[in-house]
Amino acid sequence: MPVVRDNNIVQELGEIFRMINDYDAVLETGHISPEECFIVTEAARNAGVRKIVITHPEFRVAGMTLEEQKRIVKDYGVILEHEYARPTGGGIYRKNLEVNAQAMREIGCEHFIVATDSGQPQNPYWYESLAEYIDYLHGTAHFTREETDTMTKTNPAQMPGIIPNELAGAIAVMLTLGSVSGEIGVIACGFLTYKGWLPEPVYIVPGCRESSGP
Repeated sequence: MPVVRDNNIVQELGEIFRMINDYDAVLETGHISPEECFIVTEAARNAGVRKIVITHPEFRVAGMTLEEQKRIVKDYGVILEHEYARPTGGGIYRKNLEVNAQAMREIGCEHFIVATDSGQPQNPYWYESLAEYIDYLHGTAHFTREETDTMTKTNPAQMPGIIPNELAGAIAVMLTLGSVSGEIGVIACGFLTYKGWLPEPVYIVPGCRESSGP
């Protein structure tokens, strides 16, 4: 279903924006082009939508350049969701870690959410992908603990309105779990107990591929 016709959002999106506002929900842009993304984001802001996440702008379907990502953040104050890996065709996935780190450096960690898009047979389990992602950011890319926490705990927790309990060490992480084809993503908010850099045990909503914990 198209979301834009003649450079305007389709009528159905207006109703979706109203429902998002009613429930203080999050708008994720999904698999739309950069041009559509700017039109939808501007319309959402004009409709009063507060929380907007640009879905994997580095992925070829969205295909945003770094300059476009900078512009949409500057103009609309959105959050960018950057994934662990992206499909390149033929069931092959390529890690995004180096490209993601560059964007995070140039745009600012306060504008990012770390996600995995794992769940396909070709990729590690989401918690393994997440651990590798965080280790890369903190180790290879030399982001500080505070910067990494912003992208893996603070920003994801603010989207659904979850306040992390620092005394208990509980954190909230927004993950994108892909289907086998990698074309459909399921957004899951997990409550994780923070131990080192690996989240364990794991509590995730029903319907995700795997969970652990009591």
